[in-house]
Amino acid sequence: MTWKGKNVLVTGATHFIAGHLAEKLVMLGSDVKAFVRYDYHNNRGSLDKLPVHIGNRIEVFHGSLTNPEAIDFATRDIDVVFHFGALDMLPLYINARDYLEKTILGTFNVLNSAKRHRVQRLIHISTAEVYGRVASMPINEENPLKAQSPHISSDISAEKLVEGFHLSYDLPVTTARLFNTYGPMQSKGAIIPTIITQGVVSVNRSIKKFGRRTQYSDVLIVRMYLWSVWHDRPLSWACCRDHYNGLFRPRRLPSISQFCRRVKTKRFVKIIEAVNERLTQRDAETKLSFFDGKPLPVSNNTRDKDAKYGYANGGFRYGYKLHAWATADGRIPQFRVLAMNAGEPNTARELVNRISPGSVVLADANYDSAKLYKSVSERGGFLLTRLKGRAKSQANLKRMPSSRKQVIKLWENFPEQCESLLGYRRKIERIFSALTCFGGGLSPLPSWVRRLERVERWVSAKIIFYHVRLLIKQAYI
Repeated sequence: MTWKGKNVLVTGATHFIAGHLAEKLVMLGSDVKAFVRYDYHNNRGSLDKLPVHIGNRIEVFHGSLTNPEAIDFATRDIDVVFHFGALDMLPLYINARDYLEKTILGTFNVLNSAKRHRVQRLIHISTAEVYGRVASMPINEENPLKAQSPHISSDISAEKLVEGFHLSYDLPVTTARLFNTYGPMQSKGAIIPTIITQGVVSVNRSIKKFGRRTQYSDVLIVRMYLWSVWHDRPLSWACCRDHYNGLFRPRRLPSISQFCRRVKTKRFVKIIEAVNERLTQRDAETKLSFFDGKPLPVSNNTRDKDAKYGYANGGFRYGYKLHAWATADGRIPQFRVLAMNAGEPNTARELVNRISPGSVVLADANYDSAKLYKSVSERGGFLLTRLKGRAKSQANLKRMPSSRKQVIKLWENFPEQCESLLGYRRKIERIFSALTCFGGGLSPLPSWVRRLERVERWVSAKIIFYHVRLLIKQAYI
C-alpha cells in the first residue's frame, strides 16, 4: 500500500507505539488524524513527545471511544484506521468495568463508523495476552484463546467483534496481536525498562563501594546514561528534566559537568560490565559459537584521534569495530570495541576465555590464524574457519598447531561437510542484524560519540538493550 496522500486515523494515540506509528505515517506523506482520550490536562501522551515539525502535522481529536458521535466525526473521509484504543497495559481488577466499556463498546463504535464511512481497511491492535498460559511452545495463531481475567475476556470480545463485522459486512480488517514491545516514549511499568532497572540496582549492591557518599547515587547515574543512549541523545540531554516522563522521572538531576564526570568513573564502567554479564549469563555452556566483527564507521573527515583507517564493508573507512564472540542462542557474552585497524584474530584471542570445552567455534577466513587456533584448542574448543592457505613446507607444518592441521585435513577430505557446517555461521549475521533493527538499537554512531572510551560505553549500553530484548523473546519461544 502507498501511504502518500492517504487519510489515516489512529485511535488510542497516547500509546507510545501509536505515537511512533503516527510519526512514521507523517514522514511517509499521509494525512494523519489522532484520536486521544480527553482529560482536564489536555494530555496527548506520546504525541507531545514527537518533534514539533511532526506534531504540527497531526490533527488531534479529543474525546471518548464510548461516544459514537465523536468517533463518527473523526472517521469522516478516512481511508485507513489503526485502532489502538483497545490496547492498554493490564489494569487493576477494580477498573474492570471501565476497561470493558472502553475495549468492547469503543471497538464497536470504531467498527460501526468504519463501516458507515467505508474505510479501505481497519487494523485492530490487540495483545498476545489473549492466548493466556499456553501448554506448548512456540505460540502461533492456531493456539486457543483463553480468558484468564475479565480484562482478557474484553480483549477477546473486541477481536470477535472485529471478526463479526468482517464476516457480516465484508469490512476489510486485520488483527495484530502484540507481544512485548518497548522503546522511547513507553509507559510506566513496561517490562524491558523494569528488567534493566532491577539489574542495575542488584549489580550496584553487589559491588563494594569505597570513599565518601556521593550526592547522586550510582543507580541514578547509570539509569540516566542508559536513558540518553536509549533515546540516541547526548549526555547533556539527560540533564534536562523536560526529557523524562512517567517511565523514569528522577527527583533531582546532576549538572552536566557532574554527570559527565560520574560517567567516566571506574565504578560506572564496572556496573555497566556487570549488568551485561548478568544478562548474557556468561557462565552458561554453549556447544556452538561464532567470531565476527561489525564495523562502526565514522566520517572520513573526523578529528577523532582514536578512529583509525581500516577495511569495512568492501572498502576502507575510518572508525571502530565491534569484535564479538556470540553463541548459537543469540547471546554476546564477550565483546571488545577497538579501532577499525585492530586485527580480528588477535582480538578474538582475548575473547576465548568463556569457550566451553568440547564446543565448536565458527569464523570466516579472516580468523585463520595459527595463534587463534592454538588459543581455542587450549580452552578445549574446536575452531573451524575457511583457509587462507595450506602450508606444505615441513618448517611451516612443524610450527603449526595440531588443531589447524586437523582442519586442513578436514577441508581436504570432507570439503562439502565443512562448507555445510560453516553455513551456521550466518547466525552471527542475524545477531548483528537483530542488534540494530529495533528502537534504541545500535544505529550508526552519532556525531557526539567519538573517542574510544565513549564508543565503548555507547556500544555496551546498546548491547544491554539487545540482551534484555533477547531474554523476553526467548521467554515466548
